[in-house]
Amino acid sequence: MLRLQRDQHYILVAVSDTGVGIDEKDLPHVFERFYQSSDKQKNRIGGTGVGLSLAKEVAVMHEGDLTVTSEEGKGSVFTLKLPVHLQTNPEIYDQEVEESNEVLVEEKYRARLDDRPKLLLVEDNMDMQQYIQSILKDDYVIDTARDGQEGLDFLQKDAYDLIISDVMMPRMDGITFSQQVKQNKAWSHIPFVMLTALNSESDRIYALRTGIDDYLTKPFVEEELTVRLRNLLTNRQQRLATQDDEQLESFDDRILKTLESEVNKHLKDALLSVNYLADKVAMSESSLRRYLKKSTGLSPLEFINELKLQHALKLLEKGVYSTIKEVTLNSGFDRTSRFTSSFQKRFGKHPGDYLS
Repeated sequence: MLRLQRDQHYILVAVSDTGVGIDEKDLPHVFERFYQSSDKQKNRIGGTGVGLSLAKEVAVMHEGDLTVTSEEGKGSVFTLKLPVHLQTNPEIYDQEVEESNEVLVEEKYRARLDDRPKLLLVEDNMDMQQYIQSILKDDYVIDTARDGQEGLDFLQKDAYDLIISDVMMPRMDGITFSQQVKQNKAWSHIPFVMLTALNSESDRIYALRTGIDDYLTKPFVEEELTVRLRNLLTNRQQRLATQDDEQLESFDDRILKTLESEVNKHLKDALLSVNYLADKVAMSESSLRRYLKKSTGLSPLEFINELKLQHALKLLEKGVYSTIKEVTLNSGFDRTSRFTSSFQKRFGKHPGDYLS
């Protein structure tokens, strides 16, 4: 039942039910974050222990309050109290704002934001989503997905430094999602934290067997979450720094050879694109860009262009064709002028010099 009441100073919104009620010993704690009744029968109804806490905080922010009265076996009444008139500052209210094209965000602040690690949060409960974001938003760039399938969609499109996932979700649960992530060579290196209300030993062991890196049960301490995430990032960076150079070189060689092979096979193919190459090495486009920039110093398009120019140089040195136009078309360039300009810039010689 919903009841609305107003007096000179406040608006009162009361929501009542005829449910099981709240135990007297639980009443002082219902607005505490993550608090759940010790009565197992009542706990079957579910909930994360976040919603009421957030609602109370919002009410207080607006100079109001959220309270509850309850009687076991008869139900509960939640009352939202908000002031009718919020105080305004007339000087500010009437002040005109000058139009400006000036960028208000400082460059150094923008740079700091861009340098934050990128985190994928997979959680179907909106209260929990918002709560975790409120803890981590200053230190991470966060994308949110509502289930494992949506999480996979995000991973296909972007590169992430950390993943946090719930277990119980629609469409694809957290266990299946973690298995998909750890079995994909493009994502298996990403630290993966499972976050769930299931806290039995068997649940924990089962989750760890999927290859996840850490496991936290709800409720959790905020500082514990931030410390664990920071440690996972640090450990990963240290592992990468101390990995055997031969292993890294071997891995890089395999990826680069695959990319070179695909470009050379499809030099004259209009379908040759960054997206095509990313699919061939099981990476997202953004991951491929980062990888090539780190490995070769080139963007994907620059990498493709370099291989085309190297191929053209071989054709010219071997005297396979007698005209620049033939070399242009057989090297994957669409215009002779563009090919000539790129070739001269790269090798310091005009392609015609090889034909004379």
